[in-house]
Amino acid sequence: MKHRNTFLFLAFATLFLYFGKANAQTSKTDSIVDKSKVYLLSPSHGFVLIDTAFENTLTNVHRVDKANQISGGYYQQLSTPGSPGQDLIFSFENQNSRTYLPNLFTPYTYTAENIKYYQVTKPHSNLRYSNDINSSQYFTIFHTQNIVRKWNIGLTYDVNYADGTFAKSNVMNQYFNITSNYESENGRYKAAASFIRNRAYVLENGGLESDSIFLNQLFSKPETYPTNLYNAYSKYKTADFSLYQSFDFNKTQEERTKILNKGLLSYKIDFKQSARLYKDDFLTTPDSFATRLIENTLSWKNDVLGNNLLPLHIGLKHEMLKFSDSIFTANYSILTPHFSIGFQSKQVHVSLYANESFRNRIDENGENIELEPNSFFETEYELGASADLFFGKNRFIFNASNQKQNNIYFFSHFANSNIALDKLSEQTKQSSLNITYRYDDIIQLNLNYFQQNNRPKIDSRDLKISYSDIINIYQAKLILKKEWKHFGLESNYVLQQNDNQEYLHLPAFLAKQSIYVKFDLFKGKLETIVGLDLKYNTSYYADVYLPQLGVFAYQNEKMYGNYPYCDLFVNARIDKCNVFLALTHPYAGLFGYNYIPTPLYPNERLSFRWGLSWNFVN
Repeated sequence: MKHRNTFLFLAFATLFLYFGKANAQTSKTDSIVDKSKVYLLSPSHGFVLIDTAFENTLTNVHRVDKANQISGGYYQQLSTPGSPGQDLIFSFENQNSRTYLPNLFTPYTYTAENIKYYQVTKPHSNLRYSNDINSSQYFTIFHTQNIVRKWNIGLTYDVNYADGTFAKSNVMNQYFNITSNYESENGRYKAAASFIRNRAYVLENGGLESDSIFLNQLFSKPETYPTNLYNAYSKYKTADFSLYQSFDFNKTQEERTKILNKGLLSYKIDFKQSARLYKDDFLTTPDSFATRLIENTLSWKNDVLGNNLLPLHIGLKHEMLKFSDSIFTANYSILTPHFSIGFQSKQVHVSLYANESFRNRIDENGENIELEPNSFFETEYELGASADLFFGKNRFIFNASNQKQNNIYFFSHFANSNIALDKLSEQTKQSSLNITYRYDDIIQLNLNYFQQNNRPKIDSRDLKISYSDIINIYQAKLILKKEWKHFGLESNYVLQQNDNQEYLHLPAFLAKQSIYVKFDLFKGKLETIVGLDLKYNTSYYADVYLPQLGVFAYQNEKMYGNYPYCDLFVNARIDKCNVFLALTHPYAGLFGYNYIPTPLYPNERLSFRWGLSWNFVN
């Protein structure tokens, strides 16, 4: 604990010394009129402008754990904050992902798809810190500035520590990214580079030996509850280096507006690596596995300004992929051409897209190896269509897709000196139909239909892998955000149903709700929010977490859920600084002890948290 306090003190001192002369900001919001822009980067579509630049939202400051955001997913997690989890809102796996394992830290990790690039006229910085009585700490530093007029650098560093409620439970996670982007004076050449580093350390206790021990309160203190593992840990780490460049062949604005123009050529190279290490006292050697990937993407598009009448995108991606575990290594070469064409006007955007991946297995000498039937990495494809209709503040979005993809490599090939999974591999075929209605930023309604065939399932009892018949999933989601003078409301409701319980379990209803009241104190100098956050899902056969494999596995013996969680919070804005006090799960134990979101992992008891989020603008 001493080294953590030293680290936090040095971080605070550095920031206050560096930003001690930052200009004061007197408005109640942290938006600065300085022509700042923020982008996401797509290898084929280039820089995509987004609206959320430097948010320091007062209503959201108390939700320091990203898994608790109202508009995001609903995560099944272990007892300790920041621990592994999986989203209970059904969605397809990313077809182009080459992960070795299901992503267990989705809310926290930085990826090439979610990091942001900035162009600013003033340096922007943000400091966030929070702590609670259970020794759970969150610390974030963000800074961006332009070194010269069109050359920007930015960095984000997230740290979270949590000792956990039960014996031998602890997480120490660090997530970091640094970005840089440059634009020439005439705007024709753009470049961006990034480095992403994710680290997650989890001290695994394997959960309580039995849920009934907790339900019947057989022990007086949570630290004394017997657990399944005495001394075990998991280490997850990723690193991602990327460089993007684009050049616009059009010299004038008039040329860019033509349907048939010279277009924009872009190139992106990525080097990605990921690994997981697991160790416990019962293993003679640690279990480990790793992925290495070099990815090159070349794309051309005529939609330089984003408003071409007939946008056309053509590209080619090549990947060199290597998988390794304790006793097995495989190398693959993957070539994926992609294509899209559309039509867009002020009220209608229509697009058709397609891609297909061709793969070869490569031996140590670089020679191709013929792939056998049902081997991993057969040819994949994706076909899709989308349409956007705009009517004032109303927007309708239609999406349809059909895919054939290989399952996550882990399910078909993982083996080491301690565990070996059966290696039957089948491709999953899936289709989806999505309809979305949006009204301004107030309402979003999604109606989704998914169909999967050959979905893999890991059985928690014997670790056997089987593949499903056709599964149909029906889903409706409603997101609502509205303020009326002194009253505010944020809601996220999900209804979902699937017709094959033998291979997939989902809660039928999920809800996240925030209700708050806004008022000013001290003649308007202190903006204050008092509110209540609620979270609930119906009971279902929740998946079991297997620490030795780092996955959530299927079980159909006991149901969990049907428990409402509640947080009380008070948020306040003092100049540029948002502060909060929050009481989480205040009635734990008063109405029974069935707050177990994941088998063998009861949720935390009552806790008190405080924190701040401070924006600095020079």
